[in-house]
Formats: sequence, structure tokens, C-alpha cells
Amino acid sequence: MSVLTSGNSRITNFTSINDSVILNKGDGMTIAAHDNSRIDSLTIQGANLDRNDGRGLNIEAHDAAIVNASSTIGGFNLVTQGQNLLLGTSYSEGNNIIQSGGDGVRILASNGGTVSGNLINNMITNSGGNGVNLIVDNGGTLNFGNELQNQLIYRNMITDMQGPASVSAAVSLRPAHRARFRHWFRIT
Repeated sequence: MSVLTSGNSRITNFTSINDSVILNKGDGMTIAAHDNSRIDSLTIQGANLDRNDGRGLNIEAHDAAIVNASSTIGGFNLVTQGQNLLLGTSYSEGNNIIQSGGDGVRILASNGGTVSGNLINNMITNSGGNGVNLIVDNGGTLNFGNELQNQLIYRNMITDMQGPASVSAAVSLRPAHRARFRHWFRIT
């Protein structure tokens, strides 16, 4: 699954619930914004991204583009105990990202691009790279640490990585040049 924007285009709301992408030759899901485009209200919940050759989930913002993923990547609603209810059937809000050839989740902000969001209650296991790889390059901005804006990383289970093996080391940061981190993030 691939969602790409460029120029001055805008996606005002993108929601993917309970989608499965299995045995894909590339990434399981790629969400990428370029130029001055925007992707707002990005929600990915209950996804099964299994045995894809590339990354499990790849989110990118380049140039002056903005990706707002604060609606949620995964999730844990206390009222529903982490479950979505669709047509009377209960599904997990968290995503299962299994045996990706690359990173389980990669989030990139480069050349002035901004990604704001969260990563909550996901199972990321047995990937060929890092469990979660956050990259800021050349003036990009990542916002993953403001609880009031629902921008944080927590309740994720990251296991059996080919990259960093421990949960605390499974998130890597590679700032370059003029990278900016707003509201830092926390991992619990």
C-alpha cells in the first residue's frame, strides 16, 4: 500500500483499519509527502504487515511537507481497552508488524519536512533492521513527545530484531546538519 503526495496537494484524513499487506516485494505501507503537500489525520490501526521485503511501515516528509500522524499509529483507548469495534466485532487498535526485510517502522523527516505523531501499542517483531528507526535529516522536524497533542511513543512490544536487540536500543536517531527535535519523545 502506498500513499504519496506532492506539489501543494493535501489529504485531509487518511484512515486504514484492519488492513493486511502480506508477502509484498516492497514496503508493507509507505506514506510519503513531498514539496508543500500535507497528509493530516493519519490513522493506521489493526494492520497486519507480515513478511514484506522492505520496511513494515514507512512514513516520510520531504521538503516543506507535513505528515500529521497524531490521530494514531496503533493505539490504546482506555475506554475500549485497546480495541476497535466494527460491526459488532472487536479488533486490536495496535498493528502487527512481523518479519519485515528492513526496519519494522521507519519515520523520516528530511529537508525541512515535518512528521508529528505517535506510535502506540504495536507489536514489532523479527525485522531485518531496527524495530523503530526515527531519522531527522537536513532541517527536518520530528514531534513525538507532547502527550497533550497525542505525540508520543509507548506501549510497544519490540522483539527479535536483526538490528538493535533491546527495546530501548531499537529506536535509533540519526540527526544530521540542522535537524530539530520538538518536544522530544519518550519511550516507555
